[in-house]
Amino acid sequence: MLRQTGWATIGDRIEREVTTIYRGAARTMYETIVDRDDTSVDSGSPLASGHYSASTRIGLDSPNTSVAPIDSSYNYPSPEVHKYSVYNLPRPTIRATPSSVVTAWLRPFRLGQTIYISNASAYAVTIERGRRGKNGSWQKPRGVYLSSLNKLFHSQGWY
Repeated sequence: MLRQTGWATIGDRIEREVTTIYRGAARTMYETIVDRDDTSVDSGSPLASGHYSASTRIGLDSPNTSVAPIDSSYNYPSPEVHKYSVYNLPRPTIRATPSSVVTAWLRPFRLGQTIYISNASAYAVTIERGRRGKNGSWQKPRGVYLSSLNKLFHSQGWY
């Protein structure tokens, strides 16, 4: 049995630590994107049935294009009823992805791989474009991914 010493041991330790940092950054970004706190337009997912945030996925080396099942019984109210306030929407009926699932998605990550955080729901592009006149998300007028990335960068002091 060959015992590793010196630079090989240090290199392995650095690789483990950097891998942990990447996993942690991806997890934090994912949590920022799927955050269902609608008190801020600056990050997080719009919240109605919960389908959008529950359909956000992590893939390694390619996007995961699966989506959560749609709740066809969810009755999204008209603007006259919701008055552009999340507090006037019915409660979400689709549960958020458990943190244990997110951990399992990231567990196989190794340095050199690409981590994709994506959403393949039918209206993801409309939400990400943000509010344009009467079109887009009134809950997230600045979109989700870019504003969440900005929030993460600011919180980490990266700019």
